[in-house]
Amino acid sequence: MSRILPLFFPVLFFISLLSGCGSYRAILPSDTLAYTINEKESPLQLYAPQFYIQAPEESYNRIGGVIYSERDKMVLVDPEIPTIYGEQRSFIGDSGQQYSNFVYRVHFQGTPLSFLPFYLGAGENIGLLIIVTVNGQNEPVLYTSLHTCGCYLAFIPTSYLAKESLPSGWQQGKQNIYGETLPGMFEIDKDVDTVPQFHVQVRAATHRIMDAWLDKATEVEGVETADIAIKPMRSLKYIETGNSYSTSFFESGGSRTGYVKRSQKIWERLFISWWVLDYRVGEDKYLGQDIDDGPVFYTSLKPWAREASDLRDFSGFLHYWGFRL
Repeated sequence: MSRILPLFFPVLFFISLLSGCGSYRAILPSDTLAYTINEKESPLQLYAPQFYIQAPEESYNRIGGVIYSERDKMVLVDPEIPTIYGEQRSFIGDSGQQYSNFVYRVHFQGTPLSFLPFYLGAGENIGLLIIVTVNGQNEPVLYTSLHTCGCYLAFIPTSYLAKESLPSGWQQGKQNIYGETLPGMFEIDKDVDTVPQFHVQVRAATHRIMDAWLDKATEVEGVETADIAIKPMRSLKYIETGNSYSTSFFESGGSRTGYVKRSQKIWERLFISWWVLDYRVGEDKYLGQDIDDGPVFYTSLKPWAREASDLRDFSGFLHYWGFRL
């Protein structure tokens, strides 16, 4: 037995690497709802993620569309109109190569106020961002996910990304993102021309990304599906009110300019704001086109790293987190 053990651990480590890098399908519970984009005509549709939602019987778990309610006299997230808001952006990498970012944004009614379990991020109109970074050969090199407040940031690079572009010491197996386990790397078959479908499993209530994988298939057996539309990201600033006027999903005046309406997080303000030196910590916000557009979209809680980790400057943001594209 003592002779076998030294061989056992290297083999186990090798298997764990394979399982971390290889593609797979998650085992999904029967009450999962998959949002599917049927049309794949444009690049924005082609790279769009497929979302899997837990406990869809609760309205706050379903992806919604932002509308103006005449009854409530406010903008809100309607779970009966599943919508992805998307746009394409570009940036120049270290080597002078141009990359495309396909940016996707979805919103939920919110995270419910709860004490058992306790939800630190309880609040309204919570959102998720998924960014698919593609090189000049239209190959996905990096998947980035985070909430629209800038928290719970996760990166999943692919085998199309050169090893020297990865942060020092990057683990290609599993990674722990504030209690959720995600792949550390996606291994993509370079002999296949089809763009792999990015699948994202979203946890109930907190809307945390709890798993992600690549797969050519867009359907999972035994899982209910629903169609989801893609609308331009800019449409969030022009919500029809029904009287020939429009309003925005974001505040347009005062100290909360650029923040999602009614996105205050009372528990994050109480427990976190004082040590990160930001009264509005955890509040969802508009992602500006550059550093002169909208509020600072910082992704690090370190007060001195706000500008360096700003998602609006994607190249600088990557540098802060150790990537060298």
